Amino acid sequence: ELASIGGSFYFSKNHSVVNFSGLNNLTEIGRSFYIDTNQVLIDFSGMESLVSVGMNLIIQANPGLESMAELYGISSINGDLWVRLCHSLTNLDGLENLSIVEKDLNITFNDALASLAVLDNLNSIGGGLTVASNDALVNLTGLETLSSIGGDFYLIGNDGLTNISGLEALTSVGGVFYIFNNNVLPNVSGLENVSSIGGELTISHNDNLSSLSGLEGISAASIDSLYIYANTSLSYCHVQSICDYLAAPGGTVNIHDNA
Repeated sequence: ELASIGGSFYFSKNHSVVNFSGLNNLTEIGRSFYIDTNQVLIDFSGMESLVSVGMNLIIQANPGLESMAELYGISSINGDLWVRLCHSLTNLDGLENLSIVEKDLNITFNDALASLAVLDNLNSIGGGLTVASNDALVNLTGLETLSSIGGDFYLIGNDGLTNISGLEALTSVGGVFYIFNNNVLPNVSGLENVSSIGGELTISHNDNLSSLSGLEGISAASIDSLYIYANTSLSYCHVQSICDYLAAPGGTVNIHDNA
């Protein structure tokens, strides 16, 4: 009969519980909801009534988790949202009504995650966005309504990523812009509407990257420092934003070991 929890809810290190059956009336968690290191947790059955998490939603290190579909009632996260180290999770179904993440969105180390498609209502991230080490992810389709990232943007080590489709609405990044070690990514098309960033621009260790077309709209004045290195297929980098910055650099320039 539990309807609300005023503080945080820690569901951690349970080795026999497969879902949340018995919590069917829970509508509100006042602070954070941590689902961490549960070896046999399969899904969120029992959480269908949950509509509010006051701070952070941390879903981490649940190797058997196959679905988050029962979290469909949550429309905003007032802190961080982490989905990481959930190696059986193939999609983010359950987050289809999410429109705002006030702080950081971290989607990392999910080996089977193939799609971000249900995030198509997410229009702003107040903190940073990190998409890293999701080897089955081939694009960023699902982020089409995301217009701003308040903090840093990290796209790192997604070994199956073949394009960046999905970020066409993105216009600003408040912090660093970092594309690193995405081994099959051939280009960065889809970022044409990004007009400003708030930190360094780093493109490095992307072995198949042959063009920076897509970055030309970034205002050179918004770039703090520029790092383009160890992209072994990149033989030229002459897009307007890079040329404008090199004409009057406002910080460090480090370009080396490209094709």
